[in-house]
Amino acid sequence: MGQLAGDRIIAPGDPNLQIITATGDWTRPAGIRGAWVRVVGGGGAGGGCIGAGSGQSEGGYGAGAGVSERFYLASELDATVPCVIGAGGTGVSGAAGNSGGTSSFDPASGPAISATGGTGGAAMTSTTGNGVANGGTQGVGVGGTVNISGAAGGKGRVLAGQPVLTSVGGAAAEGMGGGARSLTAAGTGIAGQNYGGGGGGAYGTTTNQTGGAGAPGAVLILTVF
Repeated sequence: MGQLAGDRIIAPGDPNLQIITATGDWTRPAGIRGAWVRVVGGGGAGGGCIGAGSGQSEGGYGAGAGVSERFYLASELDATVPCVIGAGGTGVSGAAGNSGGTSSFDPASGPAISATGGTGGAAMTSTTGNGVANGGTQGVGVGGTVNISGAAGGKGRVLAGQPVLTSVGGAAAEGMGGGARSLTAAGTGIAGQNYGGGGGGAYGTTTNQTGGAGAPGAVLILTVF
């Protein structure tokens, strides 16, 4: 429908992006028309290595977090809205990596959205033969108009006693956080990248090693005035 006599055109104001990285209440700015909200879960940690008398090992890689997005009208946003930020999974010496946490945005007057974290990679015991440590399973988005899964973590592999070292941690959905690359020497896995990237698998020989931490999640809020 065309413009009628007496109609006014109100230009929108500049949008404002907030990135929330700690659990707490978001305060709705005065005068907004709405907000586009993106929720990212925490990344899974890489798997550790269990040392043995001989041989080598490579832990599985943590998976990336899911993402959920939704546009909220101002009427769906309360004066304060609880935001939960999923922690990145922690690596464990000689054991599987922990899963990342779930992030959420939960207004009382509108629908809640959430994103689960990626799970951790499996551990591997050093071997002079062949071995495989599975990577983590990707997180998913829930409740949004857009819900996207992250990427699965890569597998740790040893062939004839030698680690392959070509896998990567899973990236969070929509490229929010990259997964960690593999190591070039024995040690703790590399941490995932913000936000929600999966951690790298450890590289082990005769001693236990710890997988890399997953990156924490976040809530991104683009307000429209």
